[in-house]
Amino acid sequence: MFIEKNYILFFLLNIGMFLVIVGVMLIVVKWRGVKAESVELSQAKKRFVSQIVFHVVMFLIFTLPVHVTMFFVSFAIIMCIKEWYGVVQRINRKGKRRDLFFISLCYLPLYPVILTYCPGLSVGFMVAFLLLYLVVPVLTQDIASPSLKLSTALILILFSYIFSHFIWLRQQENGIALCLFVVFVVHWSDSFAFMVGKMWGKRKLLPLLSPSKTVEGVVGSCIMTMGVAVLFNFVLSLKFSVMEALCIGVIMNVLAQFGDLCLSLFKRESGIKDYGKLLPGQGGFLDRFDSMILVLPLFDYFIRYSQ
Repeated sequence: MFIEKNYILFFLLNIGMFLVIVGVMLIVVKWRGVKAESVELSQAKKRFVSQIVFHVVMFLIFTLPVHVTMFFVSFAIIMCIKEWYGVVQRINRKGKRRDLFFISLCYLPLYPVILTYCPGLSVGFMVAFLLLYLVVPVLTQDIASPSLKLSTALILILFSYIFSHFIWLRQQENGIALCLFVVFVVHWSDSFAFMVGKMWGKRKLLPLLSPSKTVEGVVGSCIMTMGVAVLFNFVLSLKFSVMEALCIGVIMNVLAQFGDLCLSLFKRESGIKDYGKLLPGQGGFLDRFDSMILVLPLFDYFIRYSQ
C-alpha cells in the first residue's frame, strides 16, 4: 500500500522530536547526577521503548486501510473491559461471578463491526447490551451489587462509544490526517506535561488525584502543545488556520488533562497505581489513552459539524 509523503514526513518528524526530547532529558539527568542504576532512570528507559512502539503502532493503524482502525477499536474495547473489571473487582470484593465479564468480552468488541457495516443497528445493539446486565443477574439470582453492575455496563458502553469515534474520523475525506493529528497532539500534550513536570515541576496541581502532575507541567505542556498543533496542521496539510490550530491545541491540552484526572478518580478509589501493564513504564491501555476520552469525541463533533 502506498503511503503519502506527508504522512511519512509526519512520522519521521515525531521520531525526531522524541529523540531530541530524550536527549535533553538525558543531559538534565546527567547534570543532576542521577546514577545509571537508579529506579528513575530504569523507568525512563522503559518509557523510551514504549514510546517508540507507540509511535510505530499508531502510525500504522491509521495509515493502513480503515478495517485496521476498526480492529484497533475492538482491541481498545477489549482492553477497557479487562482493565475496568479489574477496578470493579477491587472496589466490590463480594462480586465473584464472571458471567457478565465474559458476556462483555464476547459482545462489545462487535460494536465497531456493527458501526462500520450496519450503523443503523448501533443504538439497538447497545440497548440490548444494557438489558443483558439487567436480565442475567435476574436469571442467575445474583443479588450482589446490582447497581454497580448497571453502572459498569454504562461505563463500558461509554468507552465503546468514545473509541468508536476513531472509525468516524477515519471515514472522513482526510481521515488519516485527522486521526494522526488528534492522537499525536494529545500524545505530545502528555509527554510535555511529563517532561516539564519532571525537570522543573515544584507545585503539585491536584495531589490527591494525581500526585505526579504539577502546575509547571500543565502550563508548559499547554504552551508547547499549541506549537505542536500548528506544526502538525502544516505537515498533515489540514485546513485549519494558524489561529484555529492554536485554539485547538489549547483546548485539546485542557481536555486531555481533565480526561487523565477523571480516570485518576477511580484509580484512587480502588487503590491502584495503573490500570494494567500493557506498556512498560506507562501502565495499561486506559493509562495510555485516558487523555483521549474527552478530546476524541469533541474533536470528531467539531470536524463533522464545522464543515
